[in-house]
Amino acid sequence: MRDRFFIDSIIRELEELPGERVGIVTHVGGDADAISSCMVLRNILTNRYNKREVYIMVPDQVSELSSNLARILGIDIQTEHIDVDSYVAVDLGSLAQLGSLRRQVHPPVILIDHHEFIEKISEWHNFVSTSYQSTAEIVLEIALSSGYKLSPEEATALFVGIYLDTVRLSIADSETLRKMGILGELGATPSSILNSLEAPMDDSERIARLKAAKRSEIYRCGELIVATSRLGAYRPSGAKALLGLGAHIAVVGDVDGEVVDVTLRQSPEVSEKYSLNLARDVVSPLTSVFQGEGGGHASVARLRVRGDFTEVMSRCLKQISYCLGAMPVKVED
Repeated sequence: MRDRFFIDSIIRELEELPGERVGIVTHVGGDADAISSCMVLRNILTNRYNKREVYIMVPDQVSELSSNLARILGIDIQTEHIDVDSYVAVDLGSLAQLGSLRRQVHPPVILIDHHEFIEKISEWHNFVSTSYQSTAEIVLEIALSSGYKLSPEEATALFVGIYLDTVRLSIADSETLRKMGILGELGATPSSILNSLEAPMDDSERIARLKAAKRSEIYRCGELIVATSRLGAYRPSGAKALLGLGAHIAVVGDVDGEVVDVTLRQSPEVSEKYSLNLARDVVSPLTSVFQGEGGGHASVARLRVRGDFTEVMSRCLKQISYCLGAMPVKVED
């Protein structure tokens, strides 16, 4: 267990959560970590804490992966608000990720997450720890510490959530790997689910990745290579592609409605060697400069702010270079 006090504090809040109708809400679209965590928390609230009705809410839209995982696990997902007595917010990196539900989710709220949460919400009971590599890992510790016996189906769900949120275990540390063994002992059988979820990349995403490379600008910041690009869709995938092509850090953005939407990614070794945390060191300061919001992990973060696209991208690059202690030098053709 990474943090017994942290987990025990969450359990106490869950025990005291008022009302019989509870909404478990996560970020727009959801992902495997969010969906698996919501499923197991719903079962814990229902079977251990005797909540009469527990709803899982994914704001606005459900991603294809989340929809497929929910179907396989037999989970009903609500995309619109349902009036409940209290909430548990799961895998939520910022208030902006609540989408259209932002103004409808009201206290009491328990937040359970592992991201760098930029906005501190005084009315919420915030339980955020970046020492965990996924929210599913936190939920596993809640189950083990509260005496809740996980079924093989629940163990499988948490296995899938942890596996995909650690980039197929490529960034998993020894404690995460130990927990995967525990889930295996509890009967997790993830192979069929993973085979169903990991569908081949469609042509539109392939084209977006190629466009990200074609439009990229390359900079040297000391020993590191930073690539920036503009992409209307699949920005996270485009940033990932730039890393695969050789960049240490990728910044991919575009204008989305009235805001500039930017995805930032870096290779795990950059985070470890330079102690650079994209959410804390880059996104958080820029949300103060521009009007907007953001959040994420050390290695993956998102920024949504009002402003001129070129200026926002330039400030992202300047903030990264400031943190690295090296001025960016553009690599010319």
